[in-house]
Parts: sequence; C-alpha cells; structure tokens
Amino acid sequence: MHEAIFIYSLNDHSRKKMPGNDIDVYLQPLIQELSELWYDGVQTFDSSKKETFKMRAALM
Repeated sequence: MHEAIFIYSLNDHSRKKMPGNDIDVYLQPLIQELSELWYDGVQTFDSSKKETFKMRAALM
C-alpha cells in the first residue's frame, strides 16, 4: 500500500506548476540588475580621487 502511494506522488505532474520549481522567477531580479550594471552602468563616487565615475560590472 505504501509503495503505491509513493509511486503516485513521484508521477504527480501538478508539482511542475509550483513557483518554487521555476528558478527563473528567482533569477529575474538578479539578471535585471546585472544587465543594468553592464549596459547602463551606475554613477559611483571614488573617495580617493573625490570624483564620480560610471561603474560597469560583469559576473563571470
């Protein structure tokens, strides 16, 4: 009896629709931030030179 329940739970396709299984939902904000850092850059203050510059960054 327990084996049948276990096999059924492995074949349950409704789990694929849960948001926890879609990693892109969690990565989307990170990808947006990295795109902004790479393409647009961010105004940053360099305290040693006492001036601002456009910082760009990439994750490898």
